Amino acid sequence: MLKDMKIAARLILIGSMLILIPLVIVGTIAINRASVGLKSATNEQLASRSRGVAKLVETILQDQLRLVIELSTSPDVNQAAEAVSRDGIDGAEAELGLLTNHLKKILKSRNKYSGHWVG
Repeated sequence: MLKDMKIAARLILIGSMLILIPLVIVGTIAINRASVGLKSATNEQLASRSRGVAKLVETILQDQLRLVIELSTSPDVNQAAEAVSRDGIDGAEAELGLLTNHLKKILKSRNKYSGHWVG
């Protein structure tokens, strides 16, 4: 095949092959390394964001646990539960009113979740 070609055409063909083959090899290696680097960076960023979301969720859950403990040890909650158990809902209106006021105070003091959005 090369014997039938003129010398100029042979030089152009061989020169082109000498340029294109290393170019393709180097390009393939560069693309593969860049791909690995991008995957690594993406995984690191995803892990970092996941840790941030996990910390946020843990903080909110710890605060909710403190609220549950606070409510379960509250005298108003215990008195209202005993009054409802003993006298029924209609007979425990005074205790339930105190409990309602207590819960409203807690709600006002804990109105800090408006800024916690995960998205």
